[in-house]
Amino acid sequence: MLKLGSKKDHGIDYRCTIRLLDDNEVLECEFQSYHKGKVLLDFVFNRLDLVETDYFALRYIDQNKQRHWLDPNKNILRQIKNLAPILFCFRVKFYPADPLRLQEEITRYQLFLQLRRDLLHGRLYCSQGDAVILAAYTIQAEIGDYDPTKHYGNYISDFKILLKQTQKIDEKIMELHPTFKKHTPLMAETGFLKKAAVLDTYGVDPHPVKGPSPYTGPGPLTLHRPRAPHLTPAQGPSPYSGPGPLTLHRPRAPHLTLAQGPSPYTGPGPLTLHRPRAPHLTLAQGPSPYTGPGPLTLHRPRAPHLTLAQGPSPYTGPGPRIS
Repeated sequence: MLKLGSKKDHGIDYRCTIRLLDDNEVLECEFQSYHKGKVLLDFVFNRLDLVETDYFALRYIDQNKQRHWLDPNKNILRQIKNLAPILFCFRVKFYPADPLRLQEEITRYQLFLQLRRDLLHGRLYCSQGDAVILAAYTIQAEIGDYDPTKHYGNYISDFKILLKQTQKIDEKIMELHPTFKKHTPLMAETGFLKKAAVLDTYGVDPHPVKGPSPYTGPGPLTLHRPRAPHLTPAQGPSPYSGPGPLTLHRPRAPHLTLAQGPSPYTGPGPLTLHRPRAPHLTLAQGPSPYTGPGPLTLHRPRAPHLTLAQGPSPYTGPGPRIS
């Protein structure tokens, strides 16, 4: 047990428990009323011999069953308030973009333990095929090479790896396990990390919401705070039915507004409107007589008295006409 400070010098000691990523490992320690969260974090880092510490933090659950991260720069008691007993969980808070670029083996191992938890609790959601591969890597890291004299029947039944682990899935895992022969625990953990890092739900920490969700899409729903503070959704259903997402940009021309009624434009690409540099150049009424293969580009003439001729253009060249 670690005792931070002395009762004689600092008064009351507070006792807390810290659960590590391996549920079988627990740390007990005491801290003083004036200590900040960094004191507890440094204690865990020293015990685990962690150098790459930026990815980890301590989490606790308040009296309302809400999860919080312990701020290392704030007083511990002011954050947890009247929490009793005081229990923290050591977890990965920031997932590295490429786990294989981590310098320390112990850091990769802690990330491996976190991802195993994510897979077990359904946070690392993936297809059944990917789940079987991750589970087989886990079995290889735990028990080593498949040995028919030792491993028979459902020899992985004691391992709880997946959220919904059935007999059929166990059979698929046991079929794949022998293919990882001669993989050391480090090699198996590395293969697990490499596979998990490319999944869409890698590093995602979902939070439950109240009430049913209207979203029925195939992938996760991601909400971003818009940068334009005055952009609000329009009333009623959207008429847009294109294959990709609809992106709205704030026009730079403050007086440019959308025309009423359907657009007569039927070209293959999107219609882009630019603010003309010539302030008196306006769009002509009626359909355009231009039938060339490329877009029609208008430039402001350098001669101030040069104006557009009346009537259709006699130009029939293959490229756009530049005046």
